[in-house]
Order: sequence, then C-alpha cells, then structure tokens
Amino acid sequence: MPRLLIFAPCERVILANDQTISLITLVETLQLQIAPDQEIPEGADLAAPFAWQAISLWTKDADDPPDLAFDQKIQLQMPDGTVFVELTLTTQFTPDKKNGRAIFKVLGFPIVRESGSADVKLFARFQGKEWLEAASFPILLSVPQKQ
Repeated sequence: MPRLLIFAPCERVILANDQTISLITLVETLQLQIAPDQEIPEGADLAAPFAWQAISLWTKDADDPPDLAFDQKIQLQMPDGTVFVELTLTTQFTPDKKNGRAIFKVLGFPIVRESGSADVKLFARFQGKEWLEAASFPILLSVPQKQ
C-alpha cells in the first residue's frame, strides 16, 4: 500500500514542465467579511467564489505493483458536519516513477455565519475495497463580530 507524503489545501498548485510542484498560499485560515449593509439570509446556503485546490502526494512501497492504481476522494466538512463538496480522482502510478499525486480543483467555499473549523478530509480506496481516511487538514473559519 502506498504511503501518503503530503496532503494540503492551497490556493493553487503549479505543476512545472519538469513535473515539480509548487504550492501557493496554504489555506489554513479563511476570514469572511461581509459589507456592513449586507445580511446573510437565514437558512440560505451561499458560497464565496473562491477557487482552491488540494494536493495529495503518495510514494509506492517496495511490495506495491509498478502500475498501482487507486481511488482518492476529498470532502470539505463544515463545522456543523455537513459536506460542502466531495471530489473523486484515480491515481495511476507508472513503472518508472516512485511517487504519484492527485490535484483536486474546487470552485467555491461556503459562507458561514459563525467562526469554527472546517476539515478537508482525504480518503483512499485500494483494490475496490472500502474508503479509508488517509488525512485531515483543518481550516479555521473566522467571522468578525458585527459592531
């Protein structure tokens, strides 16, 4: 079974021509600010137009097949336990490379009414078996108090 090296949400992942990666602005905290004359309607599910990505980087173990493939999914779980987004990708290792990665692209982030912590969770499924949680990355959500 491959081993997870990196899992992180960020504003952008840059993949260079030589296949090296750069993570731009790690998403650890988000602050929601609404114009003073605006209100969030009660019961409304709103999202900010914030594009972000999450990356997972795995390395093969010595006993893994050279062309190992497995499924990954991320979920953005909000402080109240709801799942805002769920995305699934298949990662295919190649015989000539020890590492494999997945880059998940997400459009939007839910607008919350209270400060709290959301979690970006990574799950993996090997050989069609059940999903296993591989990692979780907390994002602190900060909502300024109205004056």
